[in-house]
Amino acid sequence: MLLNVHCTPSIQIFVLIFTTDPIEYAPLPAEECLLTARTAGCMVTGSEIICTFTARDGLNGIDDLTEATTADRISALLSSLTTSEKRAARVLLARYPTVGLESVTSFAAQAHVSAPTILRFIAKLGFDGYPAFRAALRHEVDEGRRGPLSIPRPEADTLIGRYATELSEIVSTTLAELNPSDLERVVECLADERRSIFVLGGAFTNSVATHLSFHLRKIRKKVFDLAQSPQQRADVLADISKKDVLVVFDIRRYQADAVVTSQIAAQRGATVVLFTDYWMSTASEFSDFVFRAKVDCSSPWDSLVGLTAIVETIALELDRTRWSLVRPRLEAIEQIRSRLGQCTSSDDVR
Repeated sequence: MLLNVHCTPSIQIFVLIFTTDPIEYAPLPAEECLLTARTAGCMVTGSEIICTFTARDGLNGIDDLTEATTADRISALLSSLTTSEKRAARVLLARYPTVGLESVTSFAAQAHVSAPTILRFIAKLGFDGYPAFRAALRHEVDEGRRGPLSIPRPEADTLIGRYATELSEIVSTTLAELNPSDLERVVECLADERRSIFVLGGAFTNSVATHLSFHLRKIRKKVFDLAQSPQQRADVLADISKKDVLVVFDIRRYQADAVVTSQIAAQRGATVVLFTDYWMSTASEFSDFVFRAKVDCSSPWDSLVGLTAIVETIALELDRTRWSLVRPRLEAIEQIRSRLGQCTSSDDVR
C-alpha cells in the first residue's frame, strides 16, 4: 500500500507499508520532516522522500492506529488539518464522543462547517465513511462501560511477569503522551496560592485523588477534598468562583455526579482539570485541561498506576519550581507534628 503523507506544501513523504492490514499514519510536523526521514533511513530526493516501513513502525508517536482511539488520531493529525477541519476536531474533542454519534448534519451544524468538511475530516482520521467513524465511537463508549464483571480473568501461569511488564508500559505510555504545555500551565495554576484547590475523586479513583491532595497540602495552603456525597458537596460548590481550581478524577464507568460537578464549577468560572482515561469522561466538555491515562490491562480491574504517575509528575514539578517556598512550609509542618506527638520512630505516620 502506498500512502502519500503531506509534510509541508513543498515536501511529500511516500510511505510504502508492507502489510495486509489497513494502517494509516499521521503526518510529521514540518520541522521534523527531513530530519526524521533521514534518521529513519529514507531516501530524500528533492521534494520527495521515499520511506519503507513495516507494519510495526509508526509516525508521530502512534505505532498502530488500529489500537488508537479516535481522540488519539485527532491529536496526531491536528496540526495538518485545515482551519475548518480543526474546528470540527475541537468541537468533537470538547464534546467527546457525543457529537460524533449524532448525524453528520448535526455534527456539521455544531462545528459551524459544511457536511463535506466533516466527511473529509473523518477520512483523514482513517475511516472509510461516517458509519465506520460512528461505529468506532460506539465501540469506545462500550469499552468505557466495561467493568470487572465483563473482563476475562488472566491465566495464572504467566501472570506476574506479564503484569509487571504491562504496568511498566502503562506508566511509560501515559507519561509519553503528556502535553508539556498543559503540564506547565496546570502546575502554574496549582502553585498559585491566590486560588483555592478542590479535589474530587470517584468511587474507584478516590485513592489517587487523595494522593494528589496529600502532595498539594505539603506544598501549599487552601487545598480541600470534596465530599463523596453530592448533597454535602453542594455546600462547597455554592462558593466556588473563577479564582478557584477544581481537579476531577473520572475514569470508565464514569460518574454522572463528577460530570455535573465539573459543569457547575465551569459555569461558576473555575478552572477545571480532569484526570480521565483514553475513552474520556464527558466531563472533558467542561474542562480546561484534560490528562488521559492508560488504565486497561489484563487485570479485570483497571490500573491506576498511569493516573498516579501523572499525579507524582505534577507533585515533582511543583516541588522543583517552588522549593524555596515549600521548604519552610515543610519545616513548619514537621515542627507542628512533633509537638502534637504524631511522629513515630519508624516514621510510618504521614
